[in-house]
Amino acid sequence: MSSTTNVRNSAVLVLGVMVGTLFAGNRAISQDGSDVKTQIFNAWRERQKQIKSVEFEWTQVSELKYTADRQREAEAFLRQPKLGDFYKKEQRSSLRLDGERFDYRLDTTNGSPNYNPTGHRTAFDGNQARYYSGTSRRGTVGSGIIRSELPSFDINSIFIRPLILAYRATHPRIGRLDENSHRVLPDRYPVGDFSCIVLEEIGAGPFLRSYWVDPEHGFIVRRYQTTVEGRNDSRMDISYEQDSVHGWVPKVWTIINLDENGDLRSSTVCTVTNFSINKTIPLKEFQLSFPPGTRVIDEVKGKKFISGGWHWFRQWAFGNAFLNNKGHDKG
Repeated sequence: MSSTTNVRNSAVLVLGVMVGTLFAGNRAISQDGSDVKTQIFNAWRERQKQIKSVEFEWTQVSELKYTADRQREAEAFLRQPKLGDFYKKEQRSSLRLDGERFDYRLDTTNGSPNYNPTGHRTAFDGNQARYYSGTSRRGTVGSGIIRSELPSFDINSIFIRPLILAYRATHPRIGRLDENSHRVLPDRYPVGDFSCIVLEEIGAGPFLRSYWVDPEHGFIVRRYQTTVEGRNDSRMDISYEQDSVHGWVPKVWTIINLDENGDLRSSTVCTVTNFSINKTIPLKEFQLSFPPGTRVIDEVKGKKFISGGWHWFRQWAFGNAFLNNKGHDKG
């Protein structure tokens, strides 16, 4: 049996128990759960104090269903694609955290010219955030953004969510989880052999997030689940290994996404290949220089430019609607 089939079969097995699990509570939580909620957030804040820095590297293997909105990507991976077919995508990722500094990198190892980033990176050095997404397509260049804060599309990425929850859950710039915006459900629910407390968002509108917390193992998050208007949307199960110094460390996380009919849309298995905790990370690892030719939107200064000096400016700028008569810069 191929690894591709294994990934999909695992997702189907998870899907089979996803709907019913939420209703299988087995132990009541006293009163309104506020004391339990406080214990959870205190544990998370204490872990943030103890863990000053982390470096993680992992592989991502995804199975994605060919749908109309994935046409160009599917055609790059499948020779004769048909709607409903699944195709495989492999990626390499890394995350560095040091205090509030942040660096996330992603590469598509079997990348296509469309939608699959090569050299994707988001970096925040404590003062400025820079985002870059490259491409493997010939004759094209990447795009970049400069901001004063980290972009939410990376902060909220489900692929790095286990590490954010483990080490920066309540950080105001990174995890951003607020104790007053969550409630504890009245029962416990199983995740495998573990009995978990479910922490749920309050007043989040149609999109609802829940965190399934294991109180017997340091209040680690075993499951992260989202629903849209009461419909199951995605689920991520996280497994850990115990480190003799730093406690429970995320090792593997499995993600499934469903469509509006409840059918499998995609599944991803992320496997940690290397990590270090509380080691010194040089500042340069959180500073991003755009490759020559990158089309950059600087939201701090309110301008656009082509990086790399006048050679790249001559090649791209003249007649380029990207600059939109708002000035240019050498980058």
